[in-house]
Amino acid sequence: MEKRVIILIPAYNPEKELVEIVKKLQANKIIVVNDGSESTKYFEEIKQYCEIINNEKNMGKGVALKRGFTYIIEKYPNVHGVVTADADGQHLVDDIEKIKRTLQKSESKIVLGTRNFKEKQVPIINKVGNIFISYVFYRKTKVKINDTQTGLRGIPKKYLNEIIKIPGERYEYEINQLKFFAKNVEIVQVKIATVYSKKIKSSFKRIKDSIKVLKAMSK
Repeated sequence: MEKRVIILIPAYNPEKELVEIVKKLQANKIIVVNDGSESTKYFEEIKQYCEIINNEKNMGKGVALKRGFTYIIEKYPNVHGVVTADADGQHLVDDIEKIKRTLQKSESKIVLGTRNFKEKQVPIINKVGNIFISYVFYRKTKVKINDTQTGLRGIPKKYLNEIIKIPGERYEYEINQLKFFAKNVEIVQVKIATVYSKKIKSSFKRIKDSIKVLKAMSK
C-alpha cells in the first residue's frame, strides 16, 4: 500500500500559479496555509481541492510552516510524511511528485529538492548568495548542501514534533531547520528544475530576510 504523504504549501499574497499547482496536485492531500494574505481571491478558487488554514495576519513563512506541521500532527497522525512546496511556481508539479515518491521510499531520511545555480537563467545575485550561504553552512555543519534555500523538502512525520520547536518566524526558520537535519538526520538531495522568471513574485525581502538568515547561520 502506498504511504500517505501530505503536500503543505505556505502562501502569502499568491498569484495564479498557486491555483495551477493545487489543481495539478489534487490527487494528493493538500494543505495550504494562508499567511494573512490581503486577498482571498485565489484561495476561493482552490478551496474545493485542498484544506486551507488561515492566519489572521501575516506571520512569516516559518510560522506558517510550523502551523501546518502542528495541524498535521493533530489531525493526520498516521501519515508517512510531509512535502513542503512554495506557492510561487518555482517548484514544478513533476518535481513535487518526485520528492514525494522519494520520501515514500524512505523511513527516516530527509529529502531535499535542489536546484542547479550554475544554469544561465539564474540571476547573478542568487548564484553568489547560494554559493556563500552553502559555504558558510558547510563550515558550520560539515554537511554539503547544494541548495540551502530550497523550500521543496520531504520530511518524515516522525520529525514533526521536533521541528515545530525550532526557532524562526520567516525564512531563517528553514535554515535553522536545515541545521537540525544536518546534525541529526541523513539527507538525500534530489535534482529539480531551476525555475527563475520575472513573473514569479517572492515575499522574500532581500535585505531584511538575508540578514536574518545570516544571523541564523552564525549561531
